[in-house]
Amino acid sequence: MTGGCACTNPMIAPHLAVPAHLFWCGWYFFASAHYIYPIRARFPNVKTGTTEWQTIAYVPFVRARHGAGWREKERARNVRGQLLQRCIALLVDRFALASRKGEKVTLEDGVWTAFPRITLYAADMPEQRNLLGLRLGRSFKPCSRCMVHKDVCGTCTVSTARNVRETVAIQLEAAALFDSNSGVARREQISMDHSASPFVPALGAVEGLCTGSAALYRIFGFDLLHVRWVSVSFCALSVVHCLLYIACCTLPVVQL
Repeated sequence: MTGGCACTNPMIAPHLAVPAHLFWCGWYFFASAHYIYPIRARFPNVKTGTTEWQTIAYVPFVRARHGAGWREKERARNVRGQLLQRCIALLVDRFALASRKGEKVTLEDGVWTAFPRITLYAADMPEQRNLLGLRLGRSFKPCSRCMVHKDVCGTCTVSTARNVRETVAIQLEAAALFDSNSGVARREQISMDHSASPFVPALGAVEGLCTGSAALYRIFGFDLLHVRWVSVSFCALSVVHCLLYIACCTLPVVQL
C-alpha cells in the first residue's frame, strides 16, 4: 500500500498507510577493527510530504577463521544467519507492532491512525536469500518466489508459487530442531524440499508480509548500486576493447 485513505465513518479515526523502503548498502565500513554493513530506510514524512533516507541499523560482518575447514565455514555461516535475523528483529520490533495496531499522528486536518508498511527492500540475490532464510549455495529451489527446480530454472513455462505461510512454518520447525540440536535428518529434508534454512525471516513479523496479501517474497527489488557498478565495469571494458581494436587496426600489416 503506497497511499492513505480516510474512513467515511466520522466516529472512527481516519486511517493512513505509510510505505517504507529499506536498502542494504552494498559497501561495508571499517570502524574500531570491525567491518559493518549499514541498513538505510526511506520514510515519507506525512506532515511535510517529503521523504528522506536514514541509516537505521548496522550489521556486523562475521568472518571465518583463516585457513578454516568446512566445519568452521558452516559455523560462521550459521552465526551470520542468526545475527542477521536478530538485528532485523530488533529493527522491526516497534515497526511490526505499529503495522498491526497503528500509531496516532496529528495532522492539520485532525488525528490519523498511521499503519506503516514495507513496500520495497532493495537488495541483490545473496542478500535477499539471507534475509528470507533461504539457502544460497547447494540449493535445489534457487528462486525465492516459486518452487521451480534448478534443473529447469530459466527454461520452464509453468511453476508453483512459493507459499509464504507454509515456508515460514517449516522454517519455524527447522529452527526449533536447530536450537535443540536434534532432527538432523528432518532439517536436511526441509533444506532439500524447500531450500529453507533454520533461520526464520524476522521481516515476516510486519503486517502484510506473512499476513493479508503475504507479500514477503514480492517486496524485494534489485539493488541499483550493484547495477551501477556493473554498468561502470562494462563501460570500462568496452573502452579498453575499443582502444585495443583501434591500436590493432592502425598497426602496419606485414605480409609473410
